Parts: sequence; structure tokens; C-alpha cells
Amino acid sequence: DGAYRLYPSATNFVLLRFKDTASGTGSERAKEMFESLKREGILVRYILGDCLRITAGTEKENDALLSAFFAHIA
Repeated sequence: DGAYRLYPSATNFVLLRFKDTASGTGSERAKEMFESLKREGILVRYILGDCLRITAGTEKENDALLSAFFAHIA
């Protein structure tokens, strides 16, 4: 939807940048997602003010991350 930018990676993590939208600045939105995932026990790194650094995990961990992410943006 243009609200995020996922950077390609040749490592075991990806960088997800949150763009400014009508619902808040990229920085605000990234921080909110970071806190939401943290409450679910999913640890990612909040970096660069408007990004999350997400490390690839097990299939179960990745499924939990995606479920929590999509629940937050719904």
C-alpha cells in the first residue's frame, strides 16, 4: 500500500521502513509497531527512527510475527 518499504537483504534480517501516512509519521508508526510486537513477545530492533530490523527466525516465529504485524495494521 506504499506505507512501508521492505529493503532486500542477503543476510538473515530485513529492514522495514515505515513511511509517513495520514495515521502518523513513519517514526511514530514504527515505534507503535515495535511496542505492539514487544507486547506479543516478538522482539525486533527499532532503528534509524522509522525502521524495524527483523531477523528471520523459525517458521513458527515468522508465522507469529506476520500474524501480530497484520493484526496491528488491521
